[in-house]
Amino acid sequence: MYMAIRQLEFSLLQLLQQLDNLLAAIKCIILGNLPIKLIDPMTLQNILRNVTLSLPNGYELIGGTKTENIHLYYQIAKVSMIANAHC
Repeated sequence: MYMAIRQLEFSLLQLLQQLDNLLAAIKCIILGNLPIKLIDPMTLQNILRNVTLSLPNGYELIGGTKTENIHLYYQIAKVSMIANAHC
């Protein structure tokens, strides 16, 4: 019984931490910024590489797709959030 209660406490603590991270990300989005907790740098880099493949010849992204330039996209990206009654 004691172990079951401890596991439940741990699960609740994890849930609270995830909710805190989600709320922090939503606050960041409300300000129009791309939160790093929502899209990690490696995922963003992969997305940017795919975008680069779709650009016409002669066009390129402002900061390129190098790992050391990914922080630029967190600064210049403007995001918005859309919600309805279900999600």
